[in-house]
Parts: sequence; structure tokens; C-alpha cells
Amino acid sequence: YRDAVAYNCSMAGMYFELQTMVMPEESIDIIMSTYSPSAEGPESFRYYLARAVWCRSIGENVDPRYGCGVRLLKCSCQADGRNADIICHTCDMCGMLIPCQNLRKFEEFLYLCPSCERHLAAIPEGQLKLLIKRFISGNVL
Repeated sequence: YRDAVAYNCSMAGMYFELQTMVMPEESIDIIMSTYSPSAEGPESFRYYLARAVWCRSIGENVDPRYGCGVRLLKCSCQADGRNADIICHTCDMCGMLIPCQNLRKFEEFLYLCPSCERHLAAIPEGQLKLLIKRFISGNVL
């Protein structure tokens, strides 16, 4: 384990800074040193299982630091992750809450439920499918 400082946390993800690079899609175990079961926010759980989404250098050569954004997959009050609660996410297409193990990554940034993934995959490649993907992703470039 390495020391890191968390700056932002939501139900779906967390941003923290550390001194070593984390590769995208890498699984990360997070243990909260500030764990307090009565707290609200990220401190209310001791353990998180996460997947790195991005990691960028933000430090100088003398003191290298990296900012890392992760998607939270599981959380638990047990340090070993037993009895972990599944964190639900929303499908980018229909908005339905789905457990993380049913979440499907489609293309680069779209996360869909199994039903929407099947529907979108069934549409032939072309202008219509491109427009649907742009609409779902919010036209972010």
C-alpha cells in the first residue's frame, strides 16, 4: 500500500493524489485511514475496491505526484473486503441503476446495462449509430 490523499469522492468514483503512477483499468484496493462508521462520505467505509479510469502527472521533477480518478466497484466496513456492498451505477443510455458486475463498457467511455448494450450492438454501423453514441456521451470531445 502507498499513501494517498483523497480530494473528491462520490457514489461512483474518487479522485486522489499519490506519488506513484497507476495505469488505467488497474484494480486498486483502497483502505481509508480515516474510517469512522458514523461518518458520512468516504470515511463511512474502511475498504474500497476500485478500477483506475485515468492518472496524470501533476508534480514537479523534484516531487513527482499523480492525480488519479477511479470508479468505485465495492465497499465494505471490513478491511479485507468481506461482506462488500455492491455499488450501483446508472446506465448511460436508459439511466437504470445496475450493480457494477452487470455494467458493460461499450466503446471508450460508455457504460451500459446488458439490455442497452444488446440494443446498441444490434444497430448496424453507420450515421444513426454514431449519432446515438454522441448523444449518449453528451457530445464530449
